[in-house]
Amino acid sequence: MKRVFVSRKLKPEGALFTYFNLVDSNVSYDDWSMLDFSPVPFDYPNTSWIFFYSQQGVRYFYHGQKMILAERYRVACFAERTAALVKSFGITADFVGSGDAKEVATNIRDKFTHELVTFIHGRASLRSVQHLLTPDFPECIVYDQRMIERPLTAVYDIAIITSPMNARSFWKNGGKAHNYIAIGPTTASEIQNRKFNCVIAKQPSEKSLVQAVKQFL
Repeated sequence: MKRVFVSRKLKPEGALFTYFNLVDSNVSYDDWSMLDFSPVPFDYPNTSWIFFYSQQGVRYFYHGQKMILAERYRVACFAERTAALVKSFGITADFVGSGDAKEVATNIRDKFTHELVTFIHGRASLRSVQHLLTPDFPECIVYDQRMIERPLTAVYDIAIITSPMNARSFWKNGGKAHNYIAIGPTTASEIQNRKFNCVIAKQPSEKSLVQAVKQFL
């Protein structure tokens, strides 16, 4: 039996949960985030556009204010998963990126020639898109994140890592794996910087992660 670690809590409706529980019985898995999140005070942006890197940014930005803010901003998202959460709040994203920082930065540079967009993210964000843009765009920090302490004693056959900070927390807690799968290029760079090889999901989605997992099973 293969042992898998996933750096997020899987939802029953998700592709990974379905695959591990209903399709492949030769897998046991541990699924939890290696990070802890908390809100921080912030002022709402003055720009007409806002950009979300992640679902956490969406949750903390709109918390308790969805109806009030729905008509105030046009929304851009880093990838489909984040846009899906925005849509669950009754708001449709006007721009949805591919999940690749370089490609998204190019799209934003072309789209926002005469407009400013505020980037919504956590305090420890790598700002992977912003670093590729000139001039600097405004930002709004809406949450803090820290690495948790949860010792990992197992050696996993596969570790599915969903963010660079999750990768760092995985190793800080003693995590070990024979094979790594990264949800995107930015996370892959973090893994490769530690001299580990990894497979990169073709898209930042659970369906693509399932396809990557199949390479090792």
